[in-house]
Amino acid sequence: MTWVDISCKVKPATTIASAMPSGHWYRIRTAPWNDEFYAVANTFWNGDVPGRTPYTHFVDWAVPDC
Repeated sequence: MTWVDISCKVKPATTIASAMPSGHWYRIRTAPWNDEFYAVANTFWNGDVPGRTPYTHFVDWAVPDC
């Protein structure tokens, strides 16, 4: 439940099952990650309201591509 800044999104040619259905990853700008680490996009809220299910946004399309 921490706010982080995202630099961009990437969809690798291959991905792990937990990254589906979109397969996107975010590059995390906020320290201590400093644009050196990525996280699966569907682990972020992406516009969904915390606690309100079902969660339907697996990626934020407003995030620029890497």
